[in-house]
Amino acid sequence: MSQLDTEQDWLLLLENPESRKKIAKILSEQSEATPLNCISPKVINTESLKAKYEGQSVFMALLHRQNSIARWTKSQSIQPESLNDHCASVAYLGLLIGAYHKIKYPESDLSPEKLAVFCLFHDAPEALGEDLNGVLKSSDEKLRGMIKQTEGYIARKIAATIDPTLSPVVSPYFLMECTKLEKDLVKAADLLSAFAKAKCELRSNNADFAYAAGSLKKELQPYLNKYEAVQFVYDHYIMAYELTIDEMIEFLPKIDELGD
Repeated sequence: MSQLDTEQDWLLLLENPESRKKIAKILSEQSEATPLNCISPKVINTESLKAKYEGQSVFMALLHRQNSIARWTKSQSIQPESLNDHCASVAYLGLLIGAYHKIKYPESDLSPEKLAVFCLFHDAPEALGEDLNGVLKSSDEKLRGMIKQTEGYIARKIAATIDPTLSPVVSPYFLMECTKLEKDLVKAADLLSAFAKAKCELRSNNADFAYAAGSLKKELQPYLNKYEAVQFVYDHYIMAYELTIDEMIEFLPKIDELGD
């Protein structure tokens, strides 16, 4: 019998309520020593674990944790935001910023697509280190430096799990090995995303985000002053975050207006 047949048999068995009760009863009667006991205290056997998963990279499995890492944990968000949500938002904004910069300065070496990938990975190490309060990080320069150093070590540890074939291509993005321009634009996209999130919360009269919005706008201002592309995206895209979905729909064109 193949593994697939066995799995299908188990699925059929679990569809029966009486069968589920019997299985639960059997499991509850197991001693701690039996392999069937899934909830007893256990100790990881590193040697056997690595032997079982030899050749496997945990890189993507670690990044998958972004879905369950909550941001803004010190505030009461009306709309929860995961680390995954934030990284995707920053990547979208980064692509827009990069595209405008390339249009205005075609001689520039900046690649909008490459910038978007840097944006996608900019907070990825938090999949393991999790999100630290921004106000806390900026409240003490010495603490900020220590946190930054720790985050750097975490990033390097995760990057080391990428397989040798893909590592030369993927690791530079993950470790943010970028130019000064790319680094600035990633930071600008990061701040734009956080500011947009704050505006969404303020739209719902969530006063918890009033100071956050003011602080983020102040931190964003130097990038607005320095980079035309950041100012353009701010002027043309960020105010719309105040709208409800019903209001946004009013801005969509009719099908007949789409053209061929």
